[in-house]
Amino acid sequence: MAKGSLRSPKKSEARRVRTDMAVAAAASTSRSVPDAIKPGALLKSLLDDPVRYVGSSRDELKASMSLEAARASHFEVVNETTTADNNEADIPPPTAKDAAASSLPLYTPRIVPQFPRAHMRAAGLHNRGNTCYMNSVMQALLHTPPLAHAMLTQSVPTLLGRYGMPRTKKQALKAANAFNAVAALKEFFERAYSGASAVTPSQFIANLRKFARPLRPGRQEDAHEYLRLLLESMQHACTCFARKSVAPNDPVLMTTLIQKIFGGRLRSRVTCHSCRHNSDTFDPVLDLSLDVRKGIASVKQALDAFTAPEMLSDKYRCDHCHRHVDATKRFTIDATPLALTVHLKRFTIFGNKINKTVSYGERLHLGRYMSERQKGLGADQTMDEESLSTIGAAQQYRLYAVVHHYGSGPNVGHYVASVRSSDGTWLRMDDSYVSPLSHCPLDDPSAYLLLYVREPVALDATTTTPMASPRKGPMHPPPSPKKRKVAPLRRDRPEELSAEEDEGLGQPLSRAEYQHSRTSGDSSDEASIDQELTLPPPLSKKDVRRRKRRKLARRSLA
Repeated sequence: MAKGSLRSPKKSEARRVRTDMAVAAAASTSRSVPDAIKPGALLKSLLDDPVRYVGSSRDELKASMSLEAARASHFEVVNETTTADNNEADIPPPTAKDAAASSLPLYTPRIVPQFPRAHMRAAGLHNRGNTCYMNSVMQALLHTPPLAHAMLTQSVPTLLGRYGMPRTKKQALKAANAFNAVAALKEFFERAYSGASAVTPSQFIANLRKFARPLRPGRQEDAHEYLRLLLESMQHACTCFARKSVAPNDPVLMTTLIQKIFGGRLRSRVTCHSCRHNSDTFDPVLDLSLDVRKGIASVKQALDAFTAPEMLSDKYRCDHCHRHVDATKRFTIDATPLALTVHLKRFTIFGNKINKTVSYGERLHLGRYMSERQKGLGADQTMDEESLSTIGAAQQYRLYAVVHHYGSGPNVGHYVASVRSSDGTWLRMDDSYVSPLSHCPLDDPSAYLLLYVREPVALDATTTTPMASPRKGPMHPPPSPKKRKVAPLRRDRPEELSAEEDEGLGQPLSRAEYQHSRTSGDSSDEASIDQELTLPPPLSKKDVRRRKRRKLARRSLA
């Protein structure tokens, strides 16, 4: 017992010593782990992601090269990590300030419908192998006044807008490898107006398959199809980096530079014959394609046929009465563009061409072909001060370019453009050969595309005809009939109107009857439409006295 009692304190003390040593070792180990990890993490944070050269058999670490430079140099990333800078989904949600900015137009500068400088002369364009269709369209764009002013005065970020500029590194790499039609067109405008005799649209020829996939380099193509694909590519360049929350039919997408100049809107109205309910559908358009068959001999007749009511062959299910009934469908122009492109459908589905003459005028009025609530207004339908100054402008267009086609089919022949320069003279652009024209080429049987620009009308334009030449000196409007001196009337005893006077004054008309009388008349003649913009002849003194006597007689009877 004594021996055992002597050994037990030693064992217990040794056990305590071993326990203390284990605890100390564990504590030192726990302290050394973070100290060992921290330098490695710090070093890793300082170094870029390692990359490997694809064309080499050995792996090389390019720590000094950035990730964007490595991708641009076709290096392959070994351990790429998705970060908030490279992932569009990790973009922070829009704030209240961003939400307020989202309602602003994408192209903020004011559209100026004139050239930036007077007496500007564009260069001819070299033909690089069946590129006459491209050259004629590019000449028409070069002589579009609002487009030329924007391309020659604004920067590329301003032309693209906020949805056309990349916001992340991934979008920046995508934009660097993609073809930007807006930036290429700005560079082309600067070269064409640099004073050279002839230039080449090299970027559009080299990248034709990128923005116009159906077209083939070195082959004769359709000029209208090329124009449509080019405008769509420019619209895509201005909206390619929009947020995913932006719907395809968001109104803000209609505020780009292309939509403000070339964008319009058609209204398709289906009228039920049973309940007379109207169902409207609106479609954005960049041009107006008109059928020139079926005995059509002018652009007016083509517009009449385009906007004529058409009886639906099948039964239509009305959304109002919920029955299958007969219905009528009609197209009207709901919003007019600033630059109107009229496409004459001369090519049939079998590849033949209609070579007959389709007459067209230097000026075009669209008032009778527009929707009822939009007559006299432009593409922006808000009645603010700016739109009030353009009342009636949607009815008046002036021709500024014609694209001609000479040949028997869409894939053969030759394209030439006739354009109106900044000084008002007409030029014939036959590839690199430029020659003056003595007059506007009207009623040309080779006309394929007609390009018009809208002419704004000021508020005081009702005092004179819109086509009259400006006069020198201040303009004084004629005095109002109310300010004319008339003979004083004796108000003590009103006179009764005679039968002859009452017949001369006529019966009063309601507003509906007055509108019906204006629309029921023959308005096919442009001269009659012009007369509507002028003031009626002033009343004579006799008519003023008759009108006042009639008013006094009504008051006495009341």
